[in-house]
Amino acid sequence: SMPELMSDPSIYRTDEDTQRLVLDENSLLRDQICNPDTSGKCQFSNTVILPNSIDECVGIECDVESLRVVQIEEDAFYEYIRAPCVNQAFFNGAKKISPYRRSDRIMCGNPTLMEASGACCSFGSTAASVTSKYDGERLLFETAKDRCKDDSKSICDFNYVSGDHNKLSSLFFWTPNDCQLRLKVKSDGMVTIVHKTYDDLNRVMHLDDDNENWFKVY
Repeated sequence: SMPELMSDPSIYRTDEDTQRLVLDENSLLRDQICNPDTSGKCQFSNTVILPNSIDECVGIECDVESLRVVQIEEDAFYEYIRAPCVNQAFFNGAKKISPYRRSDRIMCGNPTLMEASGACCSFGSTAASVTSKYDGERLLFETAKDRCKDDSKSICDFNYVSGDHNKLSSLFFWTPNDCQLRLKVKSDGMVTIVHKTYDDLNRVMHLDDDNENWFKVY
């Protein structure tokens, strides 16, 4: 029930309250993975490659933007493996993404990619609540905003996110705060990327002022 190529907290495996993305019985995606025989019993394969895109969604599929692990039957789980792609190191409109505790190390996120989870605050509060449809869900910045709005809340620069911290510890959450991507240049022309926020909180070490992840620019 745990992914091999992505990282999820180990508690997902043992906690009976872990919220899974369970595919609907009428789901076309489920049918492709299940590959039922004439009696309707699933004939599972270790790997399933979809022959083409599935444009029709059913149930929870219609409410999410990203799939990580889907559940087909009680003990049947499949991990989604994205096609290889390249994301640009620099992007426009960066937003601060934060762990569940404000005091932990933050970084910048690309709002056009599913790089963080959603959490909302009530008016005047700095305590956020998770809006995920399943544990570990990532979503776009605008989707995170819309979910908060639908719940009469707002995306916020929270002090902490309430919930089971053993499950939240591996996640970053969208905030409304702008974030800057800066370039640090060494005398030999090598560069490294630095993330900066207006409040100058601690950043993840590979993107802070002192990082030495130098690379060439052509």
